[in-house]
Amino acid sequence: MTRRQSRFEKRKAKREEKRAAYLSQFDNFDIICDRNNLFEAANDAKKHVMWKGTVQRWSIEQLLYTEKLHRDLLAGKDVRKGFSRFTVCERGKVRHISAVKFYERVVQKCLCQRVLYPAYSKSLIYDNSASQKGKGVKFAIDRMVTALRRHYKRYGCEGYALLVDFKGYFENINHAELKRLYRLKLKDERIIKLTDNFIDAYGTKGLGLGSETSQMHAIFYPNEIDHAITEGCKDVVYGRYMDDSFIIAKDKATIVKALSILKWWADKLKIILSPKKTMIIKLKNGVKWLKTMFYLVKGKIIKKPCPKSIILERRRLKKQIAVFNRGEMSIFDITQSFESWAGSMKRRNARRTVYNMRRILRSISI
Repeated sequence: MTRRQSRFEKRKAKREEKRAAYLSQFDNFDIICDRNNLFEAANDAKKHVMWKGTVQRWSIEQLLYTEKLHRDLLAGKDVRKGFSRFTVCERGKVRHISAVKFYERVVQKCLCQRVLYPAYSKSLIYDNSASQKGKGVKFAIDRMVTALRRHYKRYGCEGYALLVDFKGYFENINHAELKRLYRLKLKDERIIKLTDNFIDAYGTKGLGLGSETSQMHAIFYPNEIDHAITEGCKDVVYGRYMDDSFIIAKDKATIVKALSILKWWADKLKIILSPKKTMIIKLKNGVKWLKTMFYLVKGKIIKKPCPKSIILERRRLKKQIAVFNRGEMSIFDITQSFESWAGSMKRRNARRTVYNMRRILRSISI
């Protein structure tokens, strides 16, 4: 072994030792069983849902429920209580929700806050934007703007973008691959068994919406893809929000290389790429990502809401007005719903769009 290889191996051993020492802080089942941690997790789980009867009953006897959870976990009992299944339509897309009972939600909250999030987040790339503290849709949109601005400074308006979308992402997450990934982080058999139980509750394949552990696993599952792209392709800008990703580069050959790497890792993780939404486009034609159109015009980035979202909001507003005319909805509820949408438009160049939509709202506010 050469001196250079010897130094590399020593640095690698130190990094592994440092990583193991960091993970050992959270790889302890007693952290989840701790009464104080369970109590705090219940307080966090109650936020914004205090109107529910189950949450109110929990609050009345929270100390007793916390003690019961503590003893059930120590005894190795199954804390799963089944699902409340329902369907919602979000921005024109039907989503099937499998919400866990509050008793189980408290354990999942404690597991995610005290173990999974600190164990996962250390290895996530900075531009992984979903379901993390200090990040979200606004952060992801800002990172896209930063990526386009940096690209313009180096290459101008010429360039390509690869938009990536995973088909049926949550429904197709492979349990065996997911278990392999978090076993690289966690060694405590009791934590692994508890996490396995939450995953196996959804059957042999996929994760359900409505569970915090599902969200945490979903942001971590393609982490190997994130590192393969950012470390294996030079001169590209990469970002991901859950199952939506973008790659920006100067030439098409670099984009094709990144796509081949992405496909290889997607096959390894058994993730299906959406043939309709995964595409290579020219930057000068605009980039559609997270319901926003980004245009790079002489160094200025213009953000516009995608036309489909405007159409859906206009239809929804007109339906609400029809319900109001029948006396089944108040003007306060309509205004509150509209202002929520208008607030999201403040992050985009959509002043005229919001003004025209307000004209429809004013027709009933007289």
